[in-house]
Amino acid sequence: MALPARLTIYCATQDLKLESWDSAGPIGGVSTQVEHPVLEHANAIFAPDRDYAKAPAKISGVRPTCYKVKTSRYRGVAFMDPDGQVWVVSAGIRKGVDRDDFYQRFMRRSEIDPQWWLPTPVDRALLEKEKKTDRLLAWRRRLFDQVESAMAHFKHEAYGGCADPVFSVDLNEITQFLDLSSLNTTLPAVTIRLISLGEEECLGIELQLEQHHDERTQSLCQLGIETIAAAIHDGEQDWSKDGLTETGQPQFVLEFGGEITLDSVLRGDRSAKPPAWFRPGSVHHLVAEEIEQSHVRTVSDAIVQGNPVFALCGTVFVPRQDHQRLAACPRCARIQGLLEQSESKE
Repeated sequence: MALPARLTIYCATQDLKLESWDSAGPIGGVSTQVEHPVLEHANAIFAPDRDYAKAPAKISGVRPTCYKVKTSRYRGVAFMDPDGQVWVVSAGIRKGVDRDDFYQRFMRRSEIDPQWWLPTPVDRALLEKEKKTDRLLAWRRRLFDQVESAMAHFKHEAYGGCADPVFSVDLNEITQFLDLSSLNTTLPAVTIRLISLGEEECLGIELQLEQHHDERTQSLCQLGIETIAAAIHDGEQDWSKDGLTETGQPQFVLEFGGEITLDSVLRGDRSAKPPAWFRPGSVHHLVAEEIEQSHVRTVSDAIVQGNPVFALCGTVFVPRQDHQRLAACPRCARIQGLLEQSESKE
């Protein structure tokens, strides 16, 4: 798979003066894939299916080998590292035979410091971080594919008997994308179960992480089960989440009711798009501790540690959003009102 050309931090900040970059790279999660003619042309001239008879011109006298990137009035310098990654290390405006012409300025500086333009350790660290993120996304897309298989499986399974239909999703497929050999461990499976409790009507769907005690991979397991949940139904607040199984493993439960039905889930009406992100909640739940003075500490700890809390309406969730911007959950508000009335009568 060809890697897209990318800017060095120097080129982005000093040559192109991109306000969305600083000395550490893109600011606030901005993509490194910048829309700029030089970068677009670099991708074209180094494309896997390019015409090798029309190779880009080399810049003589510069080592390692650099290439000229010319498009419209823009000029650039591209470098391909040993791993095949193309870097646009400098860019500017064409000025003809003027002494201030881009390539003349590049060569004058290179005479003083022959390798000033090379990607820095910060550039390479940023690239490696993005590669790991891309591999995680590839794993999450694979989990999404497994969820599709699970839904197809459930369409042909009966429920309501002595055993509810079950499908197992293998988290350990992550090893196709990330090397976990140094940890000497494996990731467990996630069980998807239709819940009927022996009834003729399906009541909901349950996700449970099989027994797993390696804290080093706990965050990956959590990401895996959240991805599976979002691939089934993207409404984060519709899922109850807790770790109160006998083994203390994460458990997600989606209760059917209203617009959330077995048929809607099997059709994928609210399935997130790959790589399966949750849709943010639209209401502010009131947790039991909010009636007491200790609620700030309890909810704050839950946010920091990623622990579930219990809402008055019965929903179990991990707080992630600024609740002040959300409307209160109607069920929570009614229950809180009843509690306040009972307290006033005492």
